[in-house]
Amino acid sequence: MGAKILQHTGAISDNFHILINKNELRKRFAAAVYYIRKSEQEKEETRKLMHMQYKLEKIYRQEYINAQKNAEVQFMQMKAAEQDSEKEVYHFAQIAYKTCKKRMKKMQITAEEASNQLESMKKIYHEMDSQLKIMKRNLMKQMNYENIDKLDNPLKLFVI
Repeated sequence: MGAKILQHTGAISDNFHILINKNELRKRFAAAVYYIRKSEQEKEETRKLMHMQYKLEKIYRQEYINAQKNAEVQFMQMKAAEQDSEKEVYHFAQIAYKTCKKRMKKMQITAEEASNQLESMKKIYHEMDSQLKIMKRNLMKQMNYENIDKLDNPLKLFVI
């Protein structure tokens, strides 16, 4: 008696492979959505940092203006003391003027650094924003634009 050769119809294995492919597809979509959500959180953190940096820049600019005004006041006092021939007051005003000038230069440098950092953060933020848009667009293409509402609720991705 010969062994009976069973013909393989492939129906069960085909269904199994379809299930595996769907599962892999769900995992890929879920991973992409997770990565997009994390990227959105990072973008939001960068936006908050940018806002704080803007406030710092504004404070440093105001400190520079205040130091400039103080230097002008000390310079006027120095000139007034010079005209009145008061050596001690002139010397004191001169020291105060030099101190204000140093502070003014320091605040100017600090404000410029803050401004440069803010510009750098803006570039990073816009780059993150454009990359995030590209990732979302690519995910929509992968989902064939039919399951786009599932992007809002990642749990729905498991029910494709």
